[in-house]
Amino acid sequence: MEDLLSNIVYTPVFASKRKRWGASLVDYVLYFAAFIFICYFFGTRTMDENGNSSWNLDGLPGFIGIVVSWLLFFPVIESFNDGQTIGKALFRIKTVKEDGSRINFGTSFLRHFFDWVDYLPFLGICGMIVASNNDKKQRVGDLVAKTIVVNSRS
Repeated sequence: MEDLLSNIVYTPVFASKRKRWGASLVDYVLYFAAFIFICYFFGTRTMDENGNSSWNLDGLPGFIGIVVSWLLFFPVIESFNDGQTIGKALFRIKTVKEDGSRINFGTSFLRHFFDWVDYLPFLGICGMIVASNNDKKQRVGDLVAKTIVVNSRS
């Protein structure tokens, strides 16, 4: 029996760009909705001369709030939900290690630490170019963390 199991090879079915972008769109809409609450509770309220109010995160506490919430939001969800964020679950994809094993918080944290490279410059063009030019469809964060995004069964 062990001989049969030792010959099993993991062959992932990589998630399409369309699924990955759709899942990202859902996730970032949810993140920004959560960010509104962060601004409300930790920000300062300003009011213009017409009586319109807004909430701002200013200075170092605001910057730290943005960075910490970004770096915790996705890794916490992915590490407790089998490599899936809410968007990934809706599009039936998930993040796994290159060998097919489950990701943990540290792996997800490292992967999302590089979101700044993949997404922010030029609205994700960097990540899209990198993912389009390698066999495993990995963006910079995936390459560094040694992860892949694959179709899931659930």
